[in-house]
Order: sequence, then structure tokens, then C-alpha cells
Amino acid sequence: DLYWTRVRAHEFYQEMIRRGFVFEERLNEVINVPIEEEKSPSSKPQES
Repeated sequence: DLYWTRVRAHEFYQEMIRRGFVFEERLNEVINVPIEEEKSPSSKPQES
């Protein structure tokens, strides 16, 4: 049972990696947008 669990986990892990490459790129795009939005409000007080 333990062997099959590890095999299934390994196959699941590999598939997550394949999908992860695409998901990670999208995740970075989503993360980069809020960071830029946070920078622009903080730069406005510096101008005024």
C-alpha cells in the first residue's frame, strides 16, 4: 500500500510540475500587478 501511495504521489507530483510551469507564470503575472499598484500610491505622496 505504501509503495503504491508513493508511486501515485510521484505521478501526481510530476503532472503538477508540468501544469505548474504554466500556472507559475500566470501566478507571477497576478503577483506583479498588485506590487506595481502598491508602488504607484506610495510614489504619489512623495511627489506631493
